[in-house]
Amino acid sequence: NLVGNSMGGYFSMAFSCAHPERVRNLVLVGAPAGLDKQLPLFIRLLGVPGMGSMLSRLEITDPERLRNRVFQDLVAHAERVPVDLLEIGIANSVFPASQLCVHTMLRTVRTREI
Repeated sequence: NLVGNSMGGYFSMAFSCAHPERVRNLVLVGAPAGLDKQLPLFIRLLGVPGMGSMLSRLEITDPERLRNRVFQDLVAHAERVPVDLLEIGIANSVFPASQLCVHTMLRTVRTREI
């Protein structure tokens, strides 16, 4: 059984297509990343080798800036995203492998290399 949200939804769908015999149930919560043919510009740029690491240096430490820069293009009502969720996103960015993980996932979605 797979449950996926956002990027997890994308990879759950990809896994289900590649290995249907291994998936009994698939639950997608919200719109999976990559469902639209066009990702927001900022998200596409994060997946470009070199460009993504350069953009990552523009560390966003303010929750409202994160809401306006990133979530505005990802959700229908960015103003409804709870501040504590934004703060968790900011806190996650300090983990050493976080940026590499984000860039790798976005590059995969951007180029559809599963």
